[in-house]
Amino acid sequence: MRKILVLHNSLNSCGGGERVCLHTIKALQEAGYRVVLGVVERTDWDRVLSLTAVRLEEIPEEFYILRKLRTFGIYQRFFTIFHYLKKRADLIINTHGDVLPLPAHITYMHFPTFALTENPYAYSKYQSSLFWRAYFEPYRILQKLNMFTIRRSVILTNSSYSRDMIKKYIGAESIVVHPPVDLKDYLELNSDNKRDQVITISRFSPEKRLHLIPYIARQLLLDNIDFVLIGSTSTPIYRRYYRKVTAVRDKLGVENLKIIPDAPHEVKLRELEKSKVYLHLMKYEHFGISVIEALASKCIPVCHASGGIWTDIRMCYFYITEKEIPDLILKALDDYSQFPFTDYFIKEFSDEKFRERMLKVVECVLSS
Repeated sequence: MRKILVLHNSLNSCGGGERVCLHTIKALQEAGYRVVLGVVERTDWDRVLSLTAVRLEEIPEEFYILRKLRTFGIYQRFFTIFHYLKKRADLIINTHGDVLPLPAHITYMHFPTFALTENPYAYSKYQSSLFWRAYFEPYRILQKLNMFTIRRSVILTNSSYSRDMIKKYIGAESIVVHPPVDLKDYLELNSDNKRDQVITISRFSPEKRLHLIPYIARQLLLDNIDFVLIGSTSTPIYRRYYRKVTAVRDKLGVENLKIIPDAPHEVKLRELEKSKVYLHLMKYEHFGISVIEALASKCIPVCHASGGIWTDIRMCYFYITEKEIPDLILKALDDYSQFPFTDYFIKEFSDEKFRERMLKVVECVLSS
């Protein structure tokens, strides 16, 4: 049985990158490979599997370096290289996507992270202050010094937008393999339960611009439109931003906005089932898994006209400035019965399609 080592810094943030890792593991297990997981932070499997709703055949053999990440998180991603050096494997897949001193056979690069301070359209906290720029600069330099290794890897990425950024900043070609969306639960929701409700699902991270939601909800209070915000608070930064968003809501006295931190999967499904509109506020999103989940749940996405949502998904109502959002939400509600939800289009982004495409790449690399 061939052994495949999957590298990821931490699964505990339960975001899109973590789903890529989990579904990669699932695909390999289903194909009969022996999967070993190398992480920096020990995985809280009960929490991760509950929040992501990914169903693995078995928990993989896991090797970790730290029980819990505390500080210098981006630098600790480099520690995954120790698993590379110690665990013999027929194939190594890097799903966190950072450039490492040694090349993995396959790298799923969500976005060239070092370019976050170079690309004016990619918002990052590392641009937000002198402190964060100073913190990030050594990491950016280390990534650039190791650039030659990534060019020796088969690079996968999440959208044609990210593919263009990888070409621009790394000078390498990459293959678009859209991230996995587990559609089954969403497609089975009862659309008869819909009401004039707007939902946002996101981690509580500043680049997601969730602090704008109380202002938007207040503008639509008299229109009897409810808002629901569901988000992850898995890190201290997320928890601070969560407190900021709730403080803005309370200060404005917004009664039509419900905020649910760390909601179980079942709660998320229940709120999606009731909602007609999905509001996505991040600019230049690399892909946007939650937008596909919203479409599968028969919610009309209202999104910024940029990033992977603009290049690869398209089936949304797009805004350019924040001032357009309230009117666009009202338009989406008015147009709801005529919106062309298409299951065939949505299923092209399914977790099954991801696993099928990932396995093709793995088998091609193993046979070369």
